[in-house]
Amino acid sequence: EEPSNFRTDTPTCANDNLRIVMAIFASNKRAINAIDIKCAFLQGKSIERDIYVLPPKEFDDGNLWKLNTTVYGLKDASRIWYLKVKEQLMLLGCKVSKFDEALFYWYSDNILCGILCSHVDNFCWGGTIEFKLNVIDKIKETFSISSEEISRFKYLGLKFSQFKDEIKVDQISYLDELKVIPLLHERRQDKNDLLKKKEVRDLRGVIGKLNWLSRQTRPDLAFETCQISV
Repeated sequence: EEPSNFRTDTPTCANDNLRIVMAIFASNKRAINAIDIKCAFLQGKSIERDIYVLPPKEFDDGNLWKLNTTVYGLKDASRIWYLKVKEQLMLLGCKVSKFDEALFYWYSDNILCGILCSHVDNFCWGGTIEFKLNVIDKIKETFSISSEEISRFKYLGLKFSQFKDEIKVDQISYLDELKVIPLLHERRQDKNDLLKKKEVRDLRGVIGKLNWLSRQTRPDLAFETCQISV
């Protein structure tokens, strides 16, 4: 891929906006839904530059292939996919939020009937039957879907569970995956014994996971996480 000045940034729904949307769904007793798009980047818009690739061995006839759409690995594949999603949703009457380009909403007779948050190939939505029929079902006809879930699902590493009048979010399974880094008692007593490269790498990995956890669902861990990050 030749270097160029094309844009590669891709809007994704902000964490705080996702929580606001969940609060709206809960207060209006709208069921929360999640959709996962299958091979999303292969369903993006046509690319406007020339990209050639070597074909797979089983199809290699000595010629290069010219891409019509993006493939995984191209710098702007994610953005071109977003533009395709935005185009389709706007054709169906959705509007883009002024505050978050990955947040779409749909009105009918000046009444808010549906909201959709996008994060690359993951959509979270809620709304009326009218919104489902006029927008969501049309999206499912346009794009290949790998999975669809309702009320209880994992979305962006978070577990959402919907009850009668509330939506709970947790990362219990994610927390269970955090492992203690073993260190011999003798080494813990010797303050001059530096960590080995692998131990430093493992520690950085745990700190990164704790940062993600404290930013998402465990703000009570933020201070301790900042302390060990220094």
